[in-house]
Amino acid sequence: MTFLSSIAVGLLAFHAAAWKHSDASELKQQLLQNDCTLVASLLSEWQTIRGDATLMSVDCSASRDLCAELDVVSFPAIRLYQRDRPMIRYRGPRKASSITSFLKRIQHPIITRLTNETLDSFASTDSVVFVAHLHDDDASLLARFSSIAAAYRDRYTFAVAQGMGILTGPSTLQCHNNVDGEEHFQTGLDPVGALEAFVGTCTEPLIPELNRRTELKYRQTGKSLVHYFSDAEADREAYGKAMKPLARAYREYLQFVTVDSSEYPEMPRTLGVAAGRGLAVENPHTGQAFPYRRSRGDSSALTAAEVGEFIASISRGNVEPWNGGSSSGTVQDVAAAHDEL
Repeated sequence: MTFLSSIAVGLLAFHAAAWKHSDASELKQQLLQNDCTLVASLLSEWQTIRGDATLMSVDCSASRDLCAELDVVSFPAIRLYQRDRPMIRYRGPRKASSITSFLKRIQHPIITRLTNETLDSFASTDSVVFVAHLHDDDASLLARFSSIAAAYRDRYTFAVAQGMGILTGPSTLQCHNNVDGEEHFQTGLDPVGALEAFVGTCTEPLIPELNRRTELKYRQTGKSLVHYFSDAEADREAYGKAMKPLARAYREYLQFVTVDSSEYPEMPRTLGVAAGRGLAVENPHTGQAFPYRRSRGDSSALTAAEVGEFIASISRGNVEPWNGGSSSGTVQDVAAAHDEL
């Protein structure tokens, strides 16, 4: 495998030990010689990518004709070129761990045939794993499942358990979302769009990132939003991991989201959050916001216990909605009752 990328010239020396930077002629030679050629942009952590791959890069600012020939029009562009097979675009997070998983995933069959011995262990082989438990004569559902697997093979792992003599009920689609620690099952897979809907349900993050692309979607759920603002990705990820049990417990009523405050610098202020980092509960239908106040100077990580108590306080009517005033200070309990969640 090979890596092609757009890259700032200043990064080349830093990555020299991990990446081989190539010109147009060398890259084309590699495309002909290698079975797989992965095309991407370099970021600092990508030097840790592991797998059966030869890592190369091309500076699209210096090799404009080559990148135009490969139809690279925006950066970063991450692609897997396979000799005698179609090119596959990488659509996941620009992180070493995610790209490493992609490299591993794409080398497997589109659908893995499971046996009694491999059925249990296969569920943990990827972040999201779909297993179709089918009767021997269910050729139609197998064909539809195969089509879905081909469309999403770059992002998820697919397998079939068929002809094993252990299925007693109807054919069932099972999903293991190992990121959020959840399992989903569905029967009644004949309606048009049922498989696609199941993929969407299973892969929906428990605590997603609210951004320009997803904002409308999460504001139309009919639930109040529990925003966590931070401009640090690692901070948002740590918060998400800590809040998963709470988000799972309240999922019927609340949608937990994280927000990059550098992308939405105005949003924290409109919800009463100071300094672009913090938490606020918002009811999109009423426009009311409940920013969480901590003691001055407390910069420790939020815990699920304190966020859970804050949400309970709002439900009990002990927290006033923000009135647009100062966003400093601590929450004061009030006697007036509210039922804003």
